[in-house]
Amino acid sequence: MLYVSIVTWEPDKRNDIIARRAENGHMRPPGIKTIGEWVDLGGGRDVLVFEADNPADMLAATMAWSDLVKLETFTAMDAEEVMGAIK
Repeated sequence: MLYVSIVTWEPDKRNDIIARRAENGHMRPPGIKTIGEWVDLGGGRDVLVFEADNPADMLAATMAWSDLVKLETFTAMDAEEVMGAIK
């Protein structure tokens, strides 16, 4: 299943986020595949697309960052697949 996460943070958390990621990487369980990641060049926002079979893996990945960022994570499906499913 595909998941999309919109990650936002307050300016005063930026250095903590950079330090944690430099030290620990993304801290994602092995069951999660990153499809893409885009950073808002204006600052304070990141958009990620993941693939994972186990929702518990996604929960673990998001909880690892919940003390520093706000995460809005939702499931997604390719538009062509949706159209095929509703026909």
